[in-house]
Amino acid sequence: MADEKAPAKKPAAAVKPLSSPPKKGSAVATAVRWLRVVALTGGLLVALLGLSAALGFATDILILRAVVALVVLVGLPLFVSDKLLARMKAPGDKLGVVLDVFGVLWVGLAWLFIAAVPKVLVSEGDRQTRQGSIWLAKASYFLGGVNPTFREERSTVPAPSSSVSGAPAPSTAAIGDAAAPTGDH
Repeated sequence: MADEKAPAKKPAAAVKPLSSPPKKGSAVATAVRWLRVVALTGGLLVALLGLSAALGFATDILILRAVVALVVLVGLPLFVSDKLLARMKAPGDKLGVVLDVFGVLWVGLAWLFIAAVPKVLVSEGDRQTRQGSIWLAKASYFLGGVNPTFREERSTVPAPSSSVSGAPAPSTAAIGDAAAPTGDH
């Protein structure tokens, strides 16, 4: 009986992790890359505008608000990413984790400002209109769900017809009339 050998053990098959990153060149990897690009660029722009609009309640200086918002928008995801990477034991796609944290936080903040508190963006549009930055005001109003008519657009808007009762036509005054010079000097 000493001649009998113990049965040889089969080597364990490598177990594939469930959350392994897709192989480069696959359609899923391409879709993930494009989704990251859209989330990072769009999320950053809208979150930056929204956060600087929220900081507008403290100061009207746009560059100061934008710098503080940018520091928060970069610092917070870096802090969260650092804590997540410290807990990761397996060497994985660490850059992907960091990019995903940035994307999720930026898109979350963008959603917060667009869906939950759009009045912050509308007030930013009012602030930018008073300061003369029409393109930033239009972006803020658009994201806040408002579609105003500006002075330079008034000539292309048809005047409303007067009612049958002889009452005067409603005013076609638009945003920015308070700062318009009257010309009666």
